[in-house]
Amino acid sequence: MMDELEPKDFINTWLKLLPYIISMRHLQQFDVSELSRKEVQDMVQDLVNGD
Repeated sequence: MMDELEPKDFINTWLKLLPYIISMRHLQQFDVSELSRKEVQDMVQDLVNGD
C-alpha cells in the first residue's frame, strides 16, 4: 500500500508510523539483573568509550 502513495504522502505516512517502529529512548528499559557481571562491565565500558 505504501508503494501506491505519492512521494509527499509516503513521507507523511512514514513519519506518522516512525514512533511505532522505533521506540523513544526514554521508554527503553532492560533489567541488568539478568546480565552477568562481565556483560554489565562491557556495557558500561562501551558507554564510557562511546562505542
